[in-house]
Amino acid sequence: MNALTAFPIYAMPTFDDLESKYASKSNQPCPRWCRFLIQALFGYTNHLGANCIAQMWWLNWSLGILGMVLSSLLTAAGAYIIIKSEVEDSFLRPSNKLTDYSN
Repeated sequence: MNALTAFPIYAMPTFDDLESKYASKSNQPCPRWCRFLIQALFGYTNHLGANCIAQMWWLNWSLGILGMVLSSLLTAAGAYIIIKSEVEDSFLRPSNKLTDYSN
């Protein structure tokens, strides 16, 4: 519902531009039937363009899933390397001698 009601608001500058081009070429205001025709044709062409792009949904999904899998694998690999290398550092209570002012 939001897409149906928001479309005329976001398309208004385009409609105004097309109407002003019509008015400047014909030297008269744009009639209602012409306004309706401009809006209908603009909406129809945008609908066709969106349908052509939407047919590539499988590519979007596969790239998204691949990104999530790679992110998970790299996170697990990083945790594995830290655990296997037996890092002797306390992450919860760091004691850096350069910033330890207790002396």
